[in-house]
Amino acid sequence: MFTDLQWSRGDLALSISIGSILAAIAGPFVGAVVDKHGATRIMIIGSFLTGVSLILLGSVHQLWQAFLVFSLVALFRVGFVSIPVTVMVSNWFVKKRGRALGIMTAGQGLGGLILSPLTIFLISSLGWRMAWVGIGVLTWIITIPATLLLAKPRPEIMGLTADGISPADRNLETAKDNPKGSSHNKNYTMKEIFKMPVFWLIALLYPIYFFGHVSIFQHGYSIIIDKGLSVPMAAIIWSILGLFSLGGKIILGYLSDKIPVRYVMMIALCVAAASVFSLILVKDPTWSIWTFIIFWGFFECGVIALQPILVASTFNRSIMGKMLGIFTVFTVLPQLVGPAFLGYVFDSTGSYNLGLYVILSLYLVSLVMVFFTQISKNRPVQYVSPK
Repeated sequence: MFTDLQWSRGDLALSISIGSILAAIAGPFVGAVVDKHGATRIMIIGSFLTGVSLILLGSVHQLWQAFLVFSLVALFRVGFVSIPVTVMVSNWFVKKRGRALGIMTAGQGLGGLILSPLTIFLISSLGWRMAWVGIGVLTWIITIPATLLLAKPRPEIMGLTADGISPADRNLETAKDNPKGSSHNKNYTMKEIFKMPVFWLIALLYPIYFFGHVSIFQHGYSIIIDKGLSVPMAAIIWSILGLFSLGGKIILGYLSDKIPVRYVMMIALCVAAASVFSLILVKDPTWSIWTFIIFWGFFECGVIALQPILVASTFNRSIMGKMLGIFTVFTVLPQLVGPAFLGYVFDSTGSYNLGLYVILSLYLVSLVMVFFTQISKNRPVQYVSPK
């Protein structure tokens, strides 16, 4: 598309970044609506408008039009689909929330693996303009019926409770975990939450971790080429990273159901830092790159699935959407600064190593912050029994 219209790759990157920022800013408002009205309606609206925006991309001729429509795609997809789905899954699962959210986030990656070859087929058969129309229509066909049939915001509206546990057993379990009079039974207001150290720890954890994640994802292909691999081999290896990412999200999510999620996150961030360290120090490109692809792909990308689990295990589910939306806003700065910083480091030094050392340090800082999320005793309940 951008080659045909003679636009630069920088224009493409900027248009996508603007959309991501708008989606992050809209996050708190979307999350508040989801908490109040449920996920189903907003998912249907978001799916429909995402399809419309994708179809409009087939009619773009001017760069400003691309900026506008790409922004709408990101806004509707992230703001009106990702947050509601995460909230809905968190409402349906408590004991098995980790594996449920892990499978959900892995499914997002799997969609990319499936749609990439389909998109290439559509472009080669119909041209890129009609390919956008086909993808937009496909969005409607898949997501809207699935939402209508399957998207139930909470189990209570169907006479069920989370994890399939009977209401009587759930009440007994809740009473055992949260005795009467316990501070964990309190429904905190947003003003009280903003005064909690744990809120600010998680709010700062998001951008500090995300700085390295988004920077390496945008430059990873160039990083492994810089290690001495050929362009075709680098493309193959970088695509394989996606498979390890899928496995990491599912398995780490499963582990978070067995042991506290903060421990799983700390292990994952420690291994992520070690994998970046090996990429810097190990001279043999085969060993350094494969070590990085396997361990960074599995553990660091798996943290993406663990972040909403940490939020869900810390805050009352009645404000889950709002909290996810607020924390998403904190990812705006690293999306703007991180990739540019890593690029300028390479331009200035001829190597990515200095930038990678900074990212390694931020992973370790994130690890410490995760540890301290449980220090605060004043935190909302993990589950509120339905009245």
